[in-house]
Amino acid sequence: MSIGHSMKMSGNLLCTPRQLCCRYTDSESYCRRPEDALQTISDKSKAPDVVDGRIQPAYKPRQGGIIVYDDGDIDEDMAAERDAFLALLNMPEVEDDGELLDDSDGASETARSLTHQRRDSHSSNNSISPSQSPRSSPTPSAPPASPRKLRRRLLRLRRKHEAVLHSYYSLGSTYSEPVSSLLYSLAEDLGREDNNFLWQAIVGVSSLELYGRSMTGVGISTSLDAGGSAGWGGQRGERIRQVLRDEVRRLNPPDPQEANGERTRGETYGVIPCHGLSPTDTSIQLSPEPRFLLIRHWSLYESMLHSPYLAARLHIWSDVGRKRLHKLLAKMGISLSQCKQNYTHMDMELKRGLRQSLLKYAPMYGLDGLVPPPASAGRGKEGWGFVRSWGWRACLSAIDVGVIVGAILEVGKSGIHTDATGKPYDVHDPKRELVDEDGNLENQAWVERFWEAYDALGDIEALKAALPTALHLHRAILRTGSSLIEKRQIRHLRAFRMAVVKEGPDVHLFTHPAALTKLALWVSEAIAEQERDQMGI
Repeated sequence: MSIGHSMKMSGNLLCTPRQLCCRYTDSESYCRRPEDALQTISDKSKAPDVVDGRIQPAYKPRQGGIIVYDDGDIDEDMAAERDAFLALLNMPEVEDDGELLDDSDGASETARSLTHQRRDSHSSNNSISPSQSPRSSPTPSAPPASPRKLRRRLLRLRRKHEAVLHSYYSLGSTYSEPVSSLLYSLAEDLGREDNNFLWQAIVGVSSLELYGRSMTGVGISTSLDAGGSAGWGGQRGERIRQVLRDEVRRLNPPDPQEANGERTRGETYGVIPCHGLSPTDTSIQLSPEPRFLLIRHWSLYESMLHSPYLAARLHIWSDVGRKRLHKLLAKMGISLSQCKQNYTHMDMELKRGLRQSLLKYAPMYGLDGLVPPPASAGRGKEGWGFVRSWGWRACLSAIDVGVIVGAILEVGKSGIHTDATGKPYDVHDPKRELVDEDGNLENQAWVERFWEAYDALGDIEALKAALPTALHLHRAILRTGSSLIEKRQIRHLRAFRMAVVKEGPDVHLFTHPAALTKLALWVSEAIAEQERDQMGI
């Protein structure tokens, strides 16, 4: 950056013959053209519609541009990052050739400036006549900064702000409020909310916990006393779920003609609903969902066996863990023949007493939060899940839909790799590797699975058709995860654990990254509980 020799000084604005003005203060310095400065002054006279990236009430939409909706965490937790970004946005482009900028240069320049000021002050004091007061002597003004000093100051400030942003980008991935709940809030403000919008928001919020996505990144879920659907996002996540519960009550009021109907009895006894109330029932209900997996679609025993929460705490992968599960069922008064039946065909008296039995005996096995606590005036229905009916065709919880749609995204409806023509292929076939070395067929499969999952969100028959794939995937996760732990195939390195899945009947399923992530979460939760027990925590 070259600046001419002659300069004009006005306040803290330094102008050069090449029409470049540099503004410098104790905390910042940047350069811009005079016409840009005048434009900034003229803009300040108008009511701003965007201030520091925030849309103001005077905002008017223009052509182009992107509007990003956040959930309030920028003002609360990211003030330093926001200020650094805005400062870099207002700075001019300066070529950074990697020049070393240390504090010694600034200290030497400051020392020379102070020495110059003392010398001027000493000479001026010697010239004062006896009749003059020392207070009337003029204060020496600081010499104008050189162009090289301005450039170095600008580079130092730029690197400081860039370091703030770089440290933020190095934190990794984090997850905040789902887009589905944000869009539902927009629809509610526009007066366009209905049960379909509400259900999509509920599924989006519920699916975060399935993939271990939390406010601090991807990780295992934590045990909370609230139980049920609680666990994601801590108190903030529970506030979002509580708002959705209020919306469910508002958009799905109880029928006054059924004051003692099936829904009221179900909420009283804590029985999870398994079917609609009528052929045209499409309502959303609150349900005390336990932390079991797809309980409506296979037996109680299989649902408990394949639950990641329960499997990790009972050590289901070992024979001792299976015996602990059998003892828990025995204390609850449920025989193996009964609990291995399909849940919808179980004895009604056993289903009515299931929740109370779990609340009584689950804490004995370290299963706090396995089911939501009883509703109270202070806590309400905290931890209760969400269930929707499609007449007499199906009844699914939000977690069920998340599991099924996730299985479609991970392995497809059939769980078999197919090419663009629909023919199955072997992922380990070397001939295929030569043909698809660029990954085009794999990318096409990703796109196809995405649209299949997208269509399934609005098609109950597609969800029912993909249910066997979801069951098969979670059976494979239990088999593979148990094999890795029992055979001690997990290597404990300094910063992480590593396991290689290279044999077994389910290897082809875990060639999909999302399915492999679910397996990794299952194993990590199991190891965390195992190490916690060994340490006696």
